[in-house]
Amino acid sequence: MYSQQKSDRIIAYPYHLESEVYSLHYLVCSMTPGAFYWFDAQVHLQYVLEEFGRTAGLTLLLKYIK
Repeated sequence: MYSQQKSDRIIAYPYHLESEVYSLHYLVCSMTPGAFYWFDAQVHLQYVLEEFGRTAGLTLLLKYIK
């Protein structure tokens, strides 16, 4: 699997996938409290763009606790 980590996204390219359910785990560290929108994940086939998948996005609320 090929992957890139950018400051605002993760890009991953597997070479071959069978028909199953897959999950991708990654660690996020935030130093600033506030409300952040967690964008949905999008999956596309390289040569058949009309077949795709998408997850739900959500709002993540980080609070500073003393």
